[in-house]
Amino acid sequence: MNKENEEEKNHAKAQAEAQFLSIKEMLETLEKAEEGEDEEAKEKAREIILNDPLEVKIERQYIILLCTGGPAVRIIGEFDEYGEPDTARLQYQDWFTPWIDYSQSAAEKDTLLEYARHFYFEELEEQK
Repeated sequence: MNKENEEEKNHAKAQAEAQFLSIKEMLETLEKAEEGEDEEAKEKAREIILNDPLEVKIERQYIILLCTGGPAVRIIGEFDEYGEPDTARLQYQDWFTPWIDYSQSAAEKDTLLEYARHFYFEELEEQK
């Protein structure tokens, strides 16, 4: 891999990390709001999550597009037998490169899965 391709890969990976940290922060904000009595804060935190991705799609798996261009970041995963997200993987790419899985711990995958479960995929399926 040449130096330019390596720099693009590192740039895309850094964007994936930034997206993950943003997701973690949104979920922490929601968790704190749910611990309190402020319904408005809970609703605002949920709304921020739902308005975060650029796109949410269903194919054989779900795709949540977080940002595009160079670099692009998305979450992909499979559904369980009830149509709920069962797995979640963060991927990134830069211009003209394949999608690459962002290395994650089990706890980080759980964070992404929790984020993905905020979207109503049945409604998206009905819109197809």
